[in-house]
Amino acid sequence: MKALLIHTYESDFVSAQIDKPTLKAGEVLIKIHASGVNPIDNKIRIGKAPYATPVLPAILGTDLAGVIEEIGPDVTDFAVGDEVYGLTGGVLGLQGTLAEYTAVDANLVAKKPTNLTMREAAAVPLVLLTAWEGLADRVTIKKETKSSFMEVQVVLVIWRFS
Repeated sequence: MKALLIHTYESDFVSAQIDKPTLKAGEVLIKIHASGVNPIDNKIRIGKAPYATPVLPAILGTDLAGVIEEIGPDVTDFAVGDEVYGLTGGVLGLQGTLAEYTAVDANLVAKKPTNLTMREAAAVPLVLLTAWEGLADRVTIKKETKSSFMEVQVVLVIWRFS
């Protein structure tokens, strides 16, 4: 399969032919149709993300959308041919998404919404995870009493997808 590799930090990507990944228990093999690129991907490439270091040479990239081509042992929620999106790898020795195929932990993907294209779906995972972490881990959301008989909790999240 074709993949984009970096061999050293701050190097350019190199196109290479490598073996297609083999599945482990709990994984699915995905033919990648689209891969998202985020600011963290460049920070990893230049060695400025010490919490997310790849094992070099590395295939970077976290976001993906594609079609399941093979199901590993213990995977029951997906079938061959399912369109999925999710995130995986690119750090700590795990293959990223800048390749034709990737083996992904089935818990890190979901069925792609039918109203999204592959490109749109590949743009969602890390952005959504970052937003969720902001709301769940950093913001203290409390219930406010507006009157003696009503409790209200309001969180406004604006997302424009164009």
